[in-house]
Amino acid sequence: MLVANRLNDMEKPRSEKRYHKSETSYVLTLTQDHIVLLAILAGRCIAHLTVEWQSNFNKVKAGCLTVCAALGIFKSTMGNSHTTLTGQCLCGSVQYRIDGPVGKPHACHCGQYLRQSGHYAVSSDVQRAEFSIIQDRGLKWYDSSSFAKRGFCKECGSALFWDDGQDKIYISIGSLDQPTGLQLASHIFVNEKADYYEIEDELPKFAGYDTPLDKT
Repeated sequence: MLVANRLNDMEKPRSEKRYHKSETSYVLTLTQDHIVLLAILAGRCIAHLTVEWQSNFNKVKAGCLTVCAALGIFKSTMGNSHTTLTGQCLCGSVQYRIDGPVGKPHACHCGQYLRQSGHYAVSSDVQRAEFSIIQDRGLKWYDSSSFAKRGFCKECGSALFWDDGQDKIYISIGSLDQPTGLQLASHIFVNEKADYYEIEDELPKFAGYDTPLDKT
């Protein structure tokens, strides 16, 4: 109805035209909102497609997100740079969605991640209320300590989640579909780092989760 009214205005004589640049921007933004909503609905349908179709869909979605980010579409229609993100394990038996901001990624060098992934791992936190699993066929949980458990795919072995039952859950950043718009922010549990590599960047480093290490 809104777009029809705008078109009717354009058909009036030039002296009576009430079509301004501000109105053009408003109609364009409304159209972009519709596109974003359709993309979210398509993401909910993807769980019902075959693995081959999922792969093709994710490639198209990544391209669309890149173009939208370049045009500033998500920033203008949603009010911030955060969009709905999706992710999955290697084989697709575990898939999830994040409908909110993602915390700053940190590289965890703890002994448990070393054993689980074969190297250090990069993860980030999201609000539990904004996180949902849309395919759990392969999801398996392991109680890795007295206060937390780790989620992985029992089919392909992908390490995915760290959960201590609080209001946030931690996601392995590598399992997110690209592009993520995220950037590594810090290193934690550096005191447990393995001896076969060095940390060569200048990002903040911590012993344990939040004890700063003195720069040398």
